[in-house]
Amino acid sequence: MFSQITMAVPDHASIAKFYRQTLGMTDQRDGLGYGAQQAHMNFLRQSTPADKADGFFWKIGITVANLDAAADYLRQSGVSISAPRQFADIGYMAHCTDPAGATIELLQQYPMGGERDIGDSHSVASDAILAHLTLRVRDLVSAQRWCAEQGLVLVSVEALESYGFSLYFYAYQQEAPPQDSVFGANHRAWLW
Repeated sequence: MFSQITMAVPDHASIAKFYRQTLGMTDQRDGLGYGAQQAHMNFLRQSTPADKADGFFWKIGITVANLDAAADYLRQSGVSISAPRQFADIGYMAHCTDPAGATIELLQQYPMGGERDIGDSHSVASDAILAHLTLRVRDLVSAQRWCAEQGLVLVSVEALESYGFSLYFYAYQQEAPPQDSVFGANHRAWLW
């Protein structure tokens, strides 16, 4: 099972501090994360981060219980974050970057208006999940073949014709989706 995301970063200490203090991750068995049964982040020192200028794009996805509270907290912590917005019918989300320039997408676990009360808990870390990595690919067939070779299973396809792309969700599947079809929004809440 996929359990660790390793990122090349120029300064391990400052990046780890950001993920711990600002995003509320804690030390786990093999990196930083939000719980023992989730994927974890680990950092590899490299002076030059991966270049996104060639059209390749990736981002880290974290699902949160209350996006508005998380965005307010991050702004108060000096992090520049986009205004939370509903993206099509996919989800309520906002974006920021870590100190190394990696894009982080915060996605509320329930639709806009469905945020949960987090009380006095950490505004980002409360019930958070290091949920996904997003990759923009040019060769879908090769990407699908690679996913199959890794043991990843297609669990959802969200076609966004007005934006000119589709989202393909792959996972190391341990439970069956609530619907047989992978197309459409029939099991989106299950994805998040």
